[in-house]
Amino acid sequence: MGLVSIDSLAQTTYELVIEMRDGTKHVAPIAKEWNTIYEQPHIQCTVDYDSDGNVVAVFEVTWATGRIQVDPAKVKRMYTQSVTLLLGDANGDDVVDVADIVMTINYTTSYIYGSNPPSGFHFANADMNCDGSVDETDITMMVNTILKK
Repeated sequence: MGLVSIDSLAQTTYELVIEMRDGTKHVAPIAKEWNTIYEQPHIQCTVDYDSDGNVVAVFEVTWATGRIQVDPAKVKRMYTQSVTLLLGDANGDDVVDVADIVMTINYTTSYIYGSNPPSGFHFANADMNCDGSVDETDITMMVNTILKK
C-alpha cells in the first residue's frame, strides 16, 4: 500500500470571524476558493423596535450548517482569515483514521433518526468531495484514504 500525503488532503478555505467586545468570537465558513458554491454565508442586519419604542438590531449570518445572531452594538470587529482544512479529519484531531469514519457515520445517521449531530464534528473536513453535503460518498472516500496509508 502506498502512503497518502497529508499535504494532498489539505485544502485552503476562508472564515468570517466576528469578534465581540467581550472577547468571544463567532466563526462562519466562507466559500472555498476552488468551489464557489460551497458554504456561502448570507449576512443580514435587521432593525426593529421593541414594545417601549427602543431600537433593536440583530446581525445574523447563516450558512449551510449553522447560524450566528449577535447584537451589532457588541461587535468589536469583523474580518476574514484563511484556514487549512484536513479533508477526512471529521473529529479535528489532525489525523484521518477510523474515528473520523465513526463520527461521520454518527453525523449522517443523526439526521435519519432526528437526533443531535455529534459534538466536535468538523463538517468542512468531512466533506471530502467538497459538494456541500456529508454522505456515504464522503465516508467511502475516507475509507479509501485510510486504506492507501
